[in-house]
Amino acid sequence: MGKSLYSRLKNEYKIKIIKSKDDLQDIKSLIDFSSISAYELLESAVKSKINVISGTTGYNDEQIGRLNRLALENNVIFYQCNNFANLINSFYDACKALDNNNLKIYEIHDMQKADHPSGTALYLANMLNIDVKNITSIRKYDEFAKHIVIYETQNERIVIKHEIKNKDAFIDGFINFFKRLVEEYDKRII
Repeated sequence: MGKSLYSRLKNEYKIKIIKSKDDLQDIKSLIDFSSISAYELLESAVKSKINVISGTTGYNDEQIGRLNRLALENNVIFYQCNNFANLINSFYDACKALDNNNLKIYEIHDMQKADHPSGTALYLANMLNIDVKNITSIRKYDEFAKHIVIYETQNERIVIKHEIKNKDAFIDGFINFFKRLVEEYDKRII
């Protein structure tokens, strides 16, 4: 994601690649699509009054809560999202319409996806008040993300599925989000 975003945004924005805390000078915002090993870097950025937008999944609630508190204390933006795809909120809304009894979540990702269940599946489970035990995580080679919610009774089944056809779904969704954020906060972000 990070490399793809860089390719799409480099001609429109001044971008600096951050590899360590030493690289945080002279930036207003940090966009993170890395791994949970970057947590200390995000914490340092927020403490240094740098806005942080993270699409990295796998952080626990305590880590996210701490970053949110630090952002408030330092008057900066911290925003973490498990899924920037444009249609994901419509998927969430459709799932909310289901009775949360007898719901199961299936999530399928590429073998390279380190966290399982995925952040999107955990968000869904929390949103729908479903026990994490009702999430089935499947990893396959060369597989794009799929999230499936099934509501089933003895005689019927409703299946709601959000499927990524290619990674541009995340890139386009993030760019749309970022441009709205820049319009709203203008000079604080870039």
